[in-house]
Amino acid sequence: MTGLTFADTKFSQRVVGSMVKNQYSMPDGWKDTNSSNPTWTGKTSTDSTTLMLLMQPEKSLDLKPSQCGRHTFMRHFKRTEELVEVLQKQSPEELQELMGLGKKMSKAHRERFASFECFPAKQACLMFGGQAMQAVEWSESDQKFAEAHLRIVTGLYGLLRPFDDVKPVRDVPLGAILRTKRGKTVCDFWRDLITKQLAKDIVQLAEGGAQKTLLVVNLSDEYWAAVHNCGLPSGVEIVRVLFQGGSEDSVQRARGLLASYVVRKRVTDMEGLRDFPHDDWAFDRSVSRDSKLVFTWDGSEAGADKTVPKLKVKKAAADPGYHSSGSSGGEEPAQQASKSSVSRSCSQRRPRGGASRRNKKRGGTTRCSSSRSRSSERPARRGSRRVSRSRSRSREAVKRWRR
Repeated sequence: MTGLTFADTKFSQRVVGSMVKNQYSMPDGWKDTNSSNPTWTGKTSTDSTTLMLLMQPEKSLDLKPSQCGRHTFMRHFKRTEELVEVLQKQSPEELQELMGLGKKMSKAHRERFASFECFPAKQACLMFGGQAMQAVEWSESDQKFAEAHLRIVTGLYGLLRPFDDVKPVRDVPLGAILRTKRGKTVCDFWRDLITKQLAKDIVQLAEGGAQKTLLVVNLSDEYWAAVHNCGLPSGVEIVRVLFQGGSEDSVQRARGLLASYVVRKRVTDMEGLRDFPHDDWAFDRSVSRDSKLVFTWDGSEAGADKTVPKLKVKKAAADPGYHSSGSSGGEEPAQQASKSSVSRSCSQRRPRGGASRRNKKRGGTTRCSSSRSRSSERPARRGSRRVSRSRSRSREAVKRWRR
């Protein structure tokens, strides 16, 4: 048998041997409703989500020369030049208060702002990302994913892409008070420009076919205030990531580690964010919600937040027995302290009535009821004299009767 042949019908011959000669024609009245995408991919349209991660720059700068060949230009350079002109007029003392710098760093930044254009540029993720983000070790595919899914909110440059060229100057805090033509603070200076640019980037990201976009806010409250929720496009779900219980350095490092994890693992959904692995941070399911992911500090005390007061844990009652304080083992230390305080307060009270007058006549100190109860155990002097007199009288009466 040389091959398969169909009978002569109106659809003509379809298969001869192992080669398809002409396509199968649909019967009359039938329509192909899924001709553009006939293959099922395993995901429905409701499951299609994407992610945009917001970061903030670290305080420490990486001034080493860059070996990365990927470069992009900042999109708000005119607004940055306007802000730099205002910063150039500030004194070192004013920069120290504005940016939270030391005396030496404030003088150095005064010189850097004066010659801002002369300094060599470097990619933002390498300059501001820190060691935790590990952007130097990103592969080419990691760089492409970060360029589409990662944005850095700054006070000096606005909204940055990871490979935008920036100068070796520490970022100006968005909450800093700085009078410009546009307002009294740095956040007022940018107004809604950061939100508008972020909305454009989200729309461009969603053009890949995603039905839902997760805006993961890995920012502090100061930097998150620069983004206005009302200016974001529809279909965006905001998810805040909070690191609680750790010091400022520990939280800053955790943000960089989360960014590195999202880029390398290609995280685009909530399950991937919850599975963020770290030995010092634990995901708190009891407090977390769909709009908030909370990670609590689970590391050593050296990296914990020392400004938060520790809760006092009530100790269990001790076993009955001898204690060095002299009290019984069943009593709580608080009860012993209360008893001693009662006795001290009792000794300081002034007795009422004639007792105080009698004590004054005797020249003795005042006593309370507890001290009188102790003295009642001793025989009083007047009582002993009366008893001795009654005994002597009874003896004399017996002698008289015998006579």
